[in-house]
Amino acid sequence: MGRCVNDVFDFYKPVGGISSEYPAVDGHLSVRTYLNALDECYRNFQHWHTKITQKKPTVKDFHSVLFHAPFCKIVQKAMARLVYTDMTKENGLINGSSSALASALTEEMRDKFNELKSIPTEKTYMDRDFNKFSMELSQDVFDQKVSPYMEFNRRLGNMYTASLYAQLIDLVAISSQECLVNKRILMYSYGGGYYQKMVKSAKSACQRLDQRNKCSPEQYSQSMKSREDLIKAGSPYVPVHASNGLKMDLFANTYYLANIDKSFVREYKRHF
Repeated sequence: MGRCVNDVFDFYKPVGGISSEYPAVDGHLSVRTYLNALDECYRNFQHWHTKITQKKPTVKDFHSVLFHAPFCKIVQKAMARLVYTDMTKENGLINGSSSALASALTEEMRDKFNELKSIPTEKTYMDRDFNKFSMELSQDVFDQKVSPYMEFNRRLGNMYTASLYAQLIDLVAISSQECLVNKRILMYSYGGGYYQKMVKSAKSACQRLDQRNKCSPEQYSQSMKSREDLIKAGSPYVPVHASNGLKMDLFANTYYLANIDKSFVREYKRHF
């Protein structure tokens, strides 16, 4: 198991007391922190695994690789770093390794690889040449081990803690039982969370993506406005959808907020 813990204010709430719905985000710092944590976790994981099994693992040892996904592009960058790290650690281009990745490189790509190895690690996080080359280098691996399981991420956006475990749901939903027997999955969790009862409902969760109702940008903005009003409202408060009988496009058996009393006690009801 690989761990990394650090105190970084790249993404945080509350902002201005409890009156803001949105966090403060330092985009560049957040990307650097994510990738730096990935590097350290992978290094610690390889050390731990080698100590236990006397074999250093690489991404090729895993059926699939799943990531926390704030946005999809950073997941591809993350996979690219793991592949690049594996090739560097194995010295595949120096010692004539027979690995598939190393042997598939053109002479021009080998030269570029060796050139980029001279860049200090902390500068690679935001280096466009490095990210472009490493993503090209790892494209086939990404397409095979990561991309097939990102349907929820592409269609739902950032789900925070759920973003990693949504990929696990997708993996289980589209894979046969025989395909996953004795297979190993590498998962990078950036933050905390749990995935109780996910496997049981994997296929129905994927089907629900196509059962959602489309809304206009104006309707979406109104929904966000309602959420902002809720955060600022204080108590007591009755949400708009509950006070005027608006039609709620919710799946059956979904719970929704019906009322907040003067003591901030929340009442939820079930949508049938």
